Amino acid sequence: MNYEWDERKNTANIERRGFGFEVIGDFEWDYASGPEFDYRDGEEREVWIGPAGSQVYVLVITMRGDVTRIISMRIADSHEKRRWKKEFQNA
Repeated sequence: MNYEWDERKNTANIERRGFGFEVIGDFEWDYASGPEFDYRDGEEREVWIGPAGSQVYVLVITMRGDVTRIISMRIADSHEKRRWKKEFQNA
């Protein structure tokens, strides 16, 4: 996949959450739950929950042609992690 993001949002994510959107390179799509769809600012957004490395993340993306644009990425909260584990406990 080809990824892109707003570099200012990436810098803010690093400062606020301690990691950048580059983590997407380790995101395991085969074990991701989703998508849930949301519509904002005139575009369809997909919300995914899935692992990358030792963490489970919530990822919001939108498709722009053949490019996946990262809108936001954060570590999943305990409720989201439980929901994700429930779906993949036998995977």
